[in-house]
Amino acid sequence: LKQPAASLAGLLAFRCRVLMHKGMLPAAITTAGKLQTSQLPSPETTFESACVLALLASSVSKADPPVAEELKSRGEALARSAVKRLVFLASKKYFSSPDRVEKLKYTPDLDGLRNRMDFQSLLKSLAARSG
Repeated sequence: LKQPAASLAGLLAFRCRVLMHKGMLPAAITTAGKLQTSQLPSPETTFESACVLALLASSVSKADPPVAEELKSRGEALARSAVKRLVFLASKKYFSSPDRVEKLKYTPDLDGLRNRMDFQSLLKSLAARSG
C-alpha cells in the first residue's frame, strides 16, 4: 500500500474489520499480517490494532471447520500478537488512567482474549500497579 506510514496501520485495521464483516477471513488474515508489521504511530492505533487482531483471532476460532482447521494456528498467533501489543502499551503506562483500564476490561473486541492466561496476567499486573 502506498499510504503515509503514519496512517497505514489505521487503514489496515479498518480494512481488516471490513473483510471480517464480509466473512473474508483469509483476506482479513493477510491484511492482519501487514498490520502486524506496520509502524504504530500512536498508542491509540496500537490499542485499535490489538482489538482488531483479537477480534480476528476470535472469528477464526468460530469459523466453519474447513476454514478453522486451515487457519487455527494463525488465530492463536493473532491472539498472542494482540496481547503482546497490550502488554507493550502497559509498559508505556498507557493504562495508567482508570478509564483506559476499564476500556481494556470491557471492550467487546477483546472478549476472545479474556480467558487467556497472558491476558489475565496483564490485568493482574495492572491491578497490582493501581492498588
